[in-house]
Amino acid sequence: MKRYLVFGIFLIFVLGILFFIWYFYERPLQKEYSDYVDVAISAILVDHPNESMTGVEKSSKMAVTGYEIRGLDIDVYRNGKTLQKAPIIEKLPYNHSYELKNHNLENQRYYTSKINFLTNFRDRKRINLKIIKPGTISLAHRGFLGYNDVLTLLVDSKGYYKDPILCVGWSLHIIDVEINLTEIEIDDNLHQNSNGYTRCYEFNRSLYNERVEIPLRYKFWGKVTDIDFIKFKIMDSEVVNGVHKVSTESGDIGGENAEYVISY
Repeated sequence: MKRYLVFGIFLIFVLGILFFIWYFYERPLQKEYSDYVDVAISAILVDHPNESMTGVEKSSKMAVTGYEIRGLDIDVYRNGKTLQKAPIIEKLPYNHSYELKNHNLENQRYYTSKINFLTNFRDRKRINLKIIKPGTISLAHRGFLGYNDVLTLLVDSKGYYKDPILCVGWSLHIIDVEINLTEIEIDDNLHQNSNGYTRCYEFNRSLYNERVEIPLRYKFWGKVTDIDFIKFKIMDSEVVNGVHKVSTESGDIGGENAEYVISY
C-alpha cells in the first residue's frame, strides 16, 4: 500500500512538472507561433517589370539573390538569399505591413525591385519579387553641327534600361542647347557622375528595346569650328524618395553608362 502511495505522489510530482513546463514555456511559444504566418519568397528573373508568366515559367526563372524584409508598421527585419528550386520561407508577425526588396550578391547586377505586402492571411502566402538584369544603351545622331540649328539625338536601348538620365555639355561657341525633356537638379550624387556637363534631364520612364529620337535645338555665336562639340552622357538610375541615384557606395547602378560627342 505504501508503495502505491509513493508511486502516486511521484506521478503527481512528474505531472506537475510537465504542466509547469507546458504552461510557462510551451504554451507561450504556441501562442507566439499562432501570431506568425508563413511567407514563401521567390526571386523571379524577368525582362521588364510588366512581364506576365505562367506558374511553370515562374518556376523555371527562379533566381538566387539577396533579399531584405523591413516592417513598415512594426520593428522587424529579415534578410537572406532566395533559392533557385523552391521558395524560401520566412515567419512574420500576423497582420502587419512589410517591404520586400532584393539586393545584389557578389558579382551580381540586378536593378532594385520592391514590393509591399500585408500579412493579413493565415495560410502560407507566396510572394514573387521580379528582378531585372540591366540592358544596354547607345547613342547616335542625325544632322550636322554648324550647318543648321537642329540635330536629332538617337537613343537605342537593348533590354530594359531603368529611368535614364541624359546629361549634356558643349564647347565655347555653343551658347545653349534646348532638349524637350524634363530638366532635373544636379545634386551631389549626380554631380559625381556628370562632371563637365552643364545640364541633366530625365525621361520620366524606363526604356525597353526601343529607339527614342530627341530633337536638339542649339544656339551658337560667331562661327562653329572643328574644336566645337555637343557632348552627352546617359545613365540609368534608381529613384529613391523622388531623387535619381545613379551610383551607390558599391559603384554604378545597373547597366553601363554611354557617352557620345557630336563634333563639327
